[in-house]
Amino acid sequence: MPNPRRLSIHRIVGLLAFALILVFSGIDCGRGQDTNLLERRLQQHQRQLRRARTDGERMRLQAEFHLDLEEMLSAIRQSPDREESRLTGAKIHMLLRRYDTALAWLEPLIDGDSPLRARARLTSVSALIHLGRMREAAALFRRTGVPPGDEIAYHELMLRLSETVGDPALRHRLGEAFMRATRTRPKLRPLVPRGLRNLADIAKEEGRISTAIAMLRRGIEQARRRGDRDILQAYLQPLLRLGQTAPPLRPVDWVFPPEGMEPSNGKGLVLQFWSTGCPSCRRLIPRIKALRLPLSRRGIGLVTCIQISDRYGDDLTPIHRIGRDGSLTRSRRFVERMGIDYPLARVDHQTLTRFGVQGYPTVFFIDEDGIIRDFAVSDLHFDRFVDRVSGSGEDATPKSAASGSRDSDPIP
Repeated sequence: MPNPRRLSIHRIVGLLAFALILVFSGIDCGRGQDTNLLERRLQQHQRQLRRARTDGERMRLQAEFHLDLEEMLSAIRQSPDREESRLTGAKIHMLLRRYDTALAWLEPLIDGDSPLRARARLTSVSALIHLGRMREAAALFRRTGVPPGDEIAYHELMLRLSETVGDPALRHRLGEAFMRATRTRPKLRPLVPRGLRNLADIAKEEGRISTAIAMLRRGIEQARRRGDRDILQAYLQPLLRLGQTAPPLRPVDWVFPPEGMEPSNGKGLVLQFWSTGCPSCRRLIPRIKALRLPLSRRGIGLVTCIQISDRYGDDLTPIHRIGRDGSLTRSRRFVERMGIDYPLARVDHQTLTRFGVQGYPTVFFIDEDGIIRDFAVSDLHFDRFVDRVSGSGEDATPKSAASGSRDSDPIP
């Protein structure tokens, strides 16, 4: 990996642009322009990432961006009492994934009716969501109106809460409110597929499987972009397999074979499909590891299925080299570096097709009779899936999925 402290052409250009903005606008980091400067630097970084051709170049750009953020943070610390500086500093900590620190910076800004303080509350809600403190996030969101110029951020957080909060009634209210907002706000239209997928997930958890299927099919017919159709298809295909017998799992090979109890001898199996090219899949690894023990206490097996991708790499072994080599030994070394110690199989496209997997991550719960009883698509729905599968109650799975029935409720 290149030395992140070595100045590159990209970084020099970024810092010069930052300095010129300060000089020609006649401002410093304490006069209310911190957020605009941060947004310009973030947009520049995103453009550079899109132009990057190799994993090594992306990693270098990311390291340099983090160093630039630290330098901006050092400048902002010179005026910590200014509200705009404090808000921008909190956003920088968010970009650096220091969510607790961001909350500490935002705490003095939580109360008040000014637009800046409303933006501070929105940023606090985002930090609480990242920390998994959903009740606090929902309570704070109720106190927050739509800040001027930030309606997209506000409604995106509304959708994110609906996707992640545990209260079913609150999920439903937020999901419906978001979809109503998309009808009158054209800027929210790119988020409509996520909103539809979220409403379908709510209907699935309520046992209204036919409603969810009809909703997704209607959304696919009306979608204008292929990417939007792909988002909805990735949820529809597993949904169509609820209540059906799971197809046989035929791995190309086992990177880590299952030990002890065979999945078919227990009370069920959690089967996860993911790819090395999926960042959210990689972030799920610690949660999958933590899930193994509560599942084993209930006699439920755990198997994850991986596809090696050439579109993403880590700082030790480029994925494209693993993909080209294709050797079991090289794959095993890679997953060991990622800290994976649970059963892991490599699968091909035929296996993905049989299970209807069209997006990562996708996870299924298969009962002792080999019937698909539950699933989740995307990391946003993963925690509720875990609660349903590993919970103490017997009614952890949705009622319609458990019986394999299909309701006939009209589309709301």
